[in-house]
Amino acid sequence: MANRRNGLIAAILAIGAAGLLATWWWSSGDSSSSPDRTDANESLAQANAGPPQLDCIFYRFTIERPQLEFLFNLEGELSDPRFAQLFIARSNGSQRVVEMKEAPYPEWQFDSAPEPKLLHSKIKVFDTSAQGHHFEPITIALYKYEPTARGSDWMEASLKSIHYQNLPGQCRQLAAIATNSGSG
Repeated sequence: MANRRNGLIAAILAIGAAGLLATWWWSSGDSSSSPDRTDANESLAQANAGPPQLDCIFYRFTIERPQLEFLFNLEGELSDPRFAQLFIARSNGSQRVVEMKEAPYPEWQFDSAPEPKLLHSKIKVFDTSAQGHHFEPITIALYKYEPTARGSDWMEASLKSIHYQNLPGQCRQLAAIATNSGSG
């Protein structure tokens, strides 16, 4: 009976080891600290000739736990861009809630003078006051950001907000991601 139990334990360990090996084998093997994005999104981003976009992800404690994601269209001249917020996604454990914005998109002001460069706006925060809401400032600091550069390298960023808290993060500039507009 002890031999059967030992054999069963050995079989379970072997299956577990094989599963781990298979997972490692089929994973990308990339141990960089950048958030995971699929090659399909990269292909779509490169295929669309629309305006560039800035994708910013902010996380709590580690990059594996994203909490907020902002996506902006860069409009106007890239030397003096306007940033139109397309959506904000909030993650809370196993749930991800995406709040799509509608035109006219909320615009963020871009301050290119200091380093880090700053994106700032005001957000509506719901509260228990008679008015039911108030506005609070929000700022994204972009370190070593150059709006005229088109690349997909992640750069350091940080979010300064009372409502969302101060969070570390990363941003990258992409070509626009194609959307399903019913044409094509």
